[in-house]
Amino acid sequence: MKEEPEKFVAKSRFWQQSLLKQLIEQHHAERLPHGIILHTDQTSDLSAFLWQLATSLLCQNKSQELNCGHCKQCQLMEANSYPDMLWITKLYNEKRKKLNRDITVDQIRDLIYQLSLTNQYQTLKIAIIYPAERLNKNSANSLLKTLEEPEPDTFIILATHQIGQIPVTIRSRCQLYKIPQADKQQSLQWCLEQGYNEKQLNAVLQQGITDPVTITNLLSEDYLSIQAQCESQMLAYIDKEKQQNLVSLSQDLSALPKDMMRLVINGFIERLIRFNMNALKHGPFYEVFIQPSSRTAQALFILKNKVQRQLLFEENNLNVQLQIEDVLISLKTILTR
Repeated sequence: MKEEPEKFVAKSRFWQQSLLKQLIEQHHAERLPHGIILHTDQTSDLSAFLWQLATSLLCQNKSQELNCGHCKQCQLMEANSYPDMLWITKLYNEKRKKLNRDITVDQIRDLIYQLSLTNQYQTLKIAIIYPAERLNKNSANSLLKTLEEPEPDTFIILATHQIGQIPVTIRSRCQLYKIPQADKQQSLQWCLEQGYNEKQLNAVLQQGITDPVTITNLLSEDYLSIQAQCESQMLAYIDKEKQQNLVSLSQDLSALPKDMMRLVINGFIERLIRFNMNALKHGPFYEVFIQPSSRTAQALFILKNKVQRQLLFEENNLNVQLQIEDVLISLKTILTR
């Protein structure tokens, strides 16, 4: 069974091009390892980057730094019909009506079988596993021998947003490459070219969100207005005199897209930390503090780390709204004790 991604335009972002060129240069010099892991801390989708990497590896025009777009292999990739390109990802579960949590051992066994077959075009065979952090223990173990003893003319490319979730046994058998991230100026430039408002862009960039794709996705969903509304509700919940209803607030937060909800809650806690550390005597957070202190700052840092662990909803089966309520109760306890 060959898993196919939807058709992509084989074009990565300009800030990722340096790594692509490095990998293709290594390939042309026959120095590219057969097993590689590409990792990033950012959450935006890597599919276009991976598709261009695969297309560039297959491109017959070796005078080009990246894919030429005109040779037979490039045309096959553009049509999503290159037979020796294997894309492994989480499958849709018809019974549960959602994606499986993991990449299963059966998928990896099928991949190993496909890699053992003769290449149909007498060129490369490429396997992409993404998101690789979704390999479970059994599927990861099944992949080990293939990484140790790869088939000739084969590249196995794992891509992940959570490198720490990749088993050490897998990492030790692959060469690791970190995907370049855009800096603030590159992000601003790219987002302005997409037609976004500079004032809004700077407001998001100031929050430490620098991935351009994430920024444009957030702004297209009216992130700044939603963030302001949610922060107002969270302040009202913490304020003893206003008493915003906990259940109503947690329902509103849990209804947000997951990435946005994490950013709203984490951003709120980070702003509280900065307010506390600066001991400001004005602003929207002043009324919710009894007295800024190092003890409060420490408790907020601990809560922030807890949020980052607890709100990874794919990692557990707990009720989202209940998890948010737990965070909000902890936050109120810290600020009003």
